[in-house]
Amino acid sequence: SYSTGRKVGVDAVRFRRVNVGPFEVEDYRERIGRTYQGLYMNWEFRNWSGKPGWRGSGAMQALPKNPHKNINTGYTTASPELRYRTVFPASGTYYVWVRAYGENGKEDSVHAGYDGYGPSSADRISGCGWNSPGWKWCNSTMDGPRATIYVGAGLHTFNLWMRENGFRADQVLLTQDPSYTPP
Repeated sequence: SYSTGRKVGVDAVRFRRVNVGPFEVEDYRERIGRTYQGLYMNWEFRNWSGKPGWRGSGAMQALPKNPHKNINTGYTTASPELRYRTVFPASGTYYVWVRAYGENGKEDSVHAGYDGYGPSSADRISGCGWNSPGWKWCNSTMDGPRATIYVGAGLHTFNLWMRENGFRADQVLLTQDPSYTPP
């Protein structure tokens, strides 16, 4: 499956900030499973009748859920990964938003990056919905700041890596507007 995001817009006359997406997490270009501490894990497509409200055809979940794994370092080569071909129309800082749902505090975080690089500014994105009644946009990191990546203009690969197995992701939105919040 291949995705470059839905609409990408630049308004050079008004100097509006650029949004990339939202794009559906299930529309990945590549899905890579990996073995960590003897457990093979991968992202799997799901649609939950018990937790409706996802957008698109469903969502992706890092499985199996048990035993619980938490990967904080070396995740670019140790964690299950989703890759998306993405056009960034302008160079600069993009705020990373993930629409997700974690069933509990041990399933509510993910890492993001681009071109196989996992910057510390976009690792450990957390608080993704486990204490809410449904799917939730999240973009704060466990270190406090909002998740960001700095990318040059052009075609890149956007990456999502599992931090905690059981994590469910529905959509991703990348924006240069620091005050934008996805609906």
